Amino acid sequence: MNIGQALLIARSASPHGDAIEDSISCEVLLRHALGLSRTELYARVAQELTEPQYAVFRSLVGRWRDGEPVAYILGEREFYGHQFVITPDVLIPRPETELLVDLACDMAAPGRYPLIAEIGTGSGAVAISIARRIASARIVATDKSAEALEIAARNCYHHGVAERITLLQGDLMDAVPGTVDMVIANLPYVKTADLGPALRFEPALALDGGTDGLDIIKRLTYQLNGRLRRPGAVLLEIGYEQAVPVARYLRDGLPGIETVVSRDWNGVERVVSGCWP
Repeated sequence: MNIGQALLIARSASPHGDAIEDSISCEVLLRHALGLSRTELYARVAQELTEPQYAVFRSLVGRWRDGEPVAYILGEREFYGHQFVITPDVLIPRPETELLVDLACDMAAPGRYPLIAEIGTGSGAVAISIARRIASARIVATDKSAEALEIAARNCYHHGVAERITLLQGDLMDAVPGTVDMVIANLPYVKTADLGPALRFEPALALDGGTDGLDIIKRLTYQLNGRLRRPGAVLLEIGYEQAVPVARYLRDGLPGIETVVSRDWNGVERVVSGCWP
């Protein structure tokens, strides 16, 4: 069996119903099995696979068909143009979260908010992406999970920003010493009832936002008073139809703050940001 035939067989049995996404996943898994770039793969479509090569590919495809995310199979994920180590101990970074990085960098540059806290850092992808764009930024990145912080540390060292990102374990703002200039967070916002089979491989700690999806976000907003310097800013990633209540939580917790809702590339309300005029 050659490379082209192996791809066709894998694609024909794709489990997720998205032909384009499934095709990309099959290609990525085969490249991983063979250690080839995309260009090399398609330059060798007629090349015969050895039995061990095909066995590795079949194993990877089997895990994928069972629902395991490609990022966990590969052990890495691209985010904001950079590769990050990813394991089942951390949430897989989503493309829509790149909006959070864009907004934070636009607001923080040049040096307006020198000390930034990222709450619930997971793999560290958001904090690291900001640190790479803003060379002067100092970031405190927190998480409740010690295992997640180990992954974040690996990514910080890999991207050369370990000296500017301090990783701390703890619950929300409890882990942050003193006051900060900016708070950013992509906290759990999925309703408990919506944690279906598609999300079973990812850590519930990073997904489960309670009955209405807002339990943890609400707790954070009420911890910010007295912890966020003026002029300061806060940016929170949100889920579907959560913009109105989250903006209200911010205004209640930080009297006088003005809030703005930003949409992602799909037109979905994705980030609520707040700052004092």
